[in-house]
Amino acid sequence: MQDNLAPVLTAPKLALTVYLEALLRDMPEQVPGAGLTPDAALAVQPARPSKPFACLLFTAGGFHLAAPLDGLGGVTPWAPLTTLPAQAAHILGLLSHLDKQVRVLDPLPLLRPRAAARPRSHAAHSIVLSASREWGLACESVSGIVTVHPERVRWRNGGTETQPWLSGIVSDRMCALLDMEPLARWIERKSAGGFTH
Repeated sequence: MQDNLAPVLTAPKLALTVYLEALLRDMPEQVPGAGLTPDAALAVQPARPSKPFACLLFTAGGFHLAAPLDGLGGVTPWAPLTTLPAQAAHILGLLSHLDKQVRVLDPLPLLRPRAAARPRSHAAHSIVLSASREWGLACESVSGIVTVHPERVRWRNGGTETQPWLSGIVSDRMCALLDMEPLARWIERKSAGGFTH
């Protein structure tokens, strides 16, 4: 038998805590060909708020997430998307919204780059829009708006090259806190190079 077997987690809350903490750790290696290469320029330690702030709670790609309202442009119901030839795996398509073409992203490659590819059909019911309304995340559900107190966040330590858009864990909500600025920069860099990477 192996000596270093993973512990069996029987309590759902403990399992969720271990899982969310694993999200905050840097991944030790890149997966060749994943197409979602981290960028050191994005790995800047964000300023942590000193006062409570409002967040939207939603579920995307099976993850419970919180995003500060000041980084969002709203939520819109799911609608048919226009697909582009040779679009990147993380782009589901374009949504026509208020005279803009919004790039709709599949959140799973962003949140779990090592996850196996999944079929394009998913249970998205809404799109959480960025403040610029140039892109949005497909999401399964929106739970509402809550006030997050900075002292109740387990902040990610230091700048990190992998997933710089994950700021920490909102302890009392057991969800990952997104930092929308690094996510927007990453999306813009990927878009500048075309939809193929």
